Parts: sequence; structure tokens; C-alpha cells
Amino acid sequence: MSLNHAFQRFQKLLANGPLEKYYNLSNHLKIKTCCSPEENNVIITIYYCSPEEFSKIKELPFEINCIIHSYLYNKIEIKILIIYPLEYPFCSPMWCLISTKHNIKTTLNINRYYKYLIQKHNHKYKKYGSHAIGIDKDILEFIQQINHFECILSYS
Repeated sequence: MSLNHAFQRFQKLLANGPLEKYYNLSNHLKIKTCCSPEENNVIITIYYCSPEEFSKIKELPFEINCIIHSYLYNKIEIKILIIYPLEYPFCSPMWCLISTKHNIKTTLNINRYYKYLIQKHNHKYKKYGSHAIGIDKDILEFIQQINHFECILSYS
């Protein structure tokens, strides 16, 4: 399978609906993809958004507390660039962290943490990667590695 064929297959998959539906992920997780076959890359943005625990402000009525709570979310956004060499699938893709955004108060350096996970993913793919792994399966494997957002929230 050539690189062009791999991109065509991935774009056909994206045309059928969002990746989170294809992967059957939780409602808290959304994935936005931007595929550029001309530049041999894919940009994925992974959004995690979950409501904060309900905390009541004693001076306010319960109904107003509920309205306030409806606006409070824990958010993590990870933007990643995946560069595919022309020799793909015989040479492994290179994953790079573009940015991380979050509104979580934590002692964990989230940017450094995701850089580490991406380096680990790159190393694992170079060492154990298979020619049979398509773009969609590679992204799914990475999401599986990072899908512990609740633990990160509890770390705060």
C-alpha cells in the first residue's frame, strides 16, 4: 500500500463520520482531523471535556447553582502533527506535539507529559511498527495510550 493509497483510505473513513464515532469513544472525547496528502501529514486535535464535580455555593438557590455548574467543564486539548515519509509504510511516521491547552489546576506539567507520550509512541512504532498498521489504527493506538484523562483530573 502506497502513501497515497493510505491517505485515500483514511479520507474515505473520515467521510463516513467523525473518528470518535468510528472508534466508539466516550462522549467526553472529540477528535478533529485535517488531512493533507500533498504535504504528507495529518493534524489531529483531541478534545477532552467533562463536567466538573458539582459544588454548591451556600448563599445561592439550588437552581442558580445548577445553571452555574452547567458552564463548568474540565478541558484538555492536544494538537498533534503526524508527518508521513514518502516511504510509508516501510518507514514510520513522525509524531510531533504542536500544542496543549487546558484549564486544569494541577502540579503535572501537561505539555511535558504529552511530549513524553508522543516520544514513547514514536519509539515504539520505530521498534515494533508493522506495515499493516494504517493511519486510523495508529491514531487509535495513540488515543488508547493517552485515554486516562480522569486520572489526570484526579491528580489536580
